Amino acid sequence: MGRRIAREQALKAFYQMDVARAKPEEAYRTVTEGLVLKPENEKYLQELIWGMWENREKIDELIDRFALDWTVDRLSRVDRAILRLAVYELLYCQDIPASVSINEAVELCKKYSGPQSGPFVNGILGTINRLLKEEQVPGGE
Repeated sequence: MGRRIAREQALKAFYQMDVARAKPEEAYRTVTEGLVLKPENEKYLQELIWGMWENREKIDELIDRFALDWTVDRLSRVDRAILRLAVYELLYCQDIPASVSINEAVELCKKYSGPQSGPFVNGILGTINRLLKEEQVPGGE
């Protein structure tokens, strides 16, 4: 299981945490049931799930700030989960180039969301990335 699949599983966990109000432990168990994970990818998936959970207020504030005419609560649950995943990576995963996080988010949109979601998510993430670079926050490429 590579990082792309770990991201997909994290997306599913975030969705479950949002819709069913599942706790990270429960969501993790559900999305990994029956999967054989390489240790590094299992660790990465855990980092995404618990990291987003612990930092969701900061992540949601950034999304709210740059999703013009939208709030986190008004976004589709899938788009919200994708944005949370990518913003977490932009902020906290210094080993992942911002362009990779943004591209992976757009690919997740193509697979799991509607046709307008990719450009919408790309625009928000591009703006957040520029802000991070300007403020020299780790994660800005």
